[in-house]
Amino acid sequence: MLGGVNCKLKWTIIMDNKQLDIVADRLISCLTVLNSGVMRIVREHRPENSPVSHYRVLYMLNINGALPTSEIGKRLDVSRPNISTLIRKLIDEGMVKRLPDIKDRRIVKIDITDKGKQFISERMRILKELIKESLMQLNDDELVVLNISLGKIESIFSRLSNGTAVK
Repeated sequence: MLGGVNCKLKWTIIMDNKQLDIVADRLISCLTVLNSGVMRIVREHRPENSPVSHYRVLYMLNINGALPTSEIGKRLDVSRPNISTLIRKLIDEGMVKRLPDIKDRRIVKIDITDKGKQFISERMRILKELIKESLMQLNDDELVVLNISLGKIESIFSRLSNGTAVK
């Protein structure tokens, strides 16, 4: 029983560097498979001349609100020259706009426009439908296990990213 007390106690007692390596390897494998699967769907169903990098920027701004260019590049692991070029293209397309920072006029933030919000909202709706189609290959029991597992993973990653995980 994976979530049972015996299993939890056993892992707590024997969790050492070798087990952590196994968990880390499985996590890397899952993230790679998940990322490549989602990116494949995005690439196959995106409008012509719409780079995946545009989706990443628009999605992040839609979730987080206006951010400085440097912060966008940092979060997406994109170099300063490349993120500047990407932002310029999105501005030219009317997907994002520059906003002066109210507190510090030296800082310019990038914010998503209504056009950008509509674009990313539509792309996310399509992505969700395509994922749902893919999930229809699973039986009811597999869907229940996947849903519970994703909930647990989401909770754990939330705690890890907030630094509140039990050590």
